[in-house]
Amino acid sequence: MTETLIDPSTTLQTGILQCDPTAYHADPCTVPSLSASLAIKLVQECPVKAWEAHPRLGNQKMKPNRAMQFGSVCHQRFTGVDTDIVVIDAPDYRTKAAQRERDEAVASGKTPILKCEQKSVDAIADAAINACSEAGISLGGQWEQVIVWDDDGIQCRAMMDHADLSVPYILDLKTSPLGMSHRANDDGL
Repeated sequence: MTETLIDPSTTLQTGILQCDPTAYHADPCTVPSLSASLAIKLVQECPVKAWEAHPRLGNQKMKPNRAMQFGSVCHQRFTGVDTDIVVIDAPDYRTKAAQRERDEAVASGKTPILKCEQKSVDAIADAAINACSEAGISLGGQWEQVIVWDDDGIQCRAMMDHADLSVPYILDLKTSPLGMSHRANDDGL
């Protein structure tokens, strides 16, 4: 196993900070930290799986699935934070050509999305923006804010899509399968 060395001058201390998503996902904290996704792995799977997935411990890269890629593109559209997206002009990934385009995009660090899914992405992002507007929430705060805190000796981190601490509020867009969103609506979430 190769140890990842973190430059102490670039590590994040406790507080609310600006940090790009790539650095955040590499865990730039002073010690290996706990994020929500790692906590879920810890609870729903086991400590070894959480250790393996941690970027500074096991560092096993997770291959993004279609749902993750769709969520990433929705996030980019909502936040306006520039990421590399490749729109693939195919109805699905059944052809070798579409699979090759998808695999090339992922290999080059880009997020692929099918052209037919772009309308759904736009609808989700527009609905989130409109819901904020209807609730009187201005999107004039800061995008991609990272919060780092210590919880009983454990350094934790989270990235908020949008925060305006003068109001105060925090927004974090999440996408889910259709059945789950209906359940959330039924439960009043």
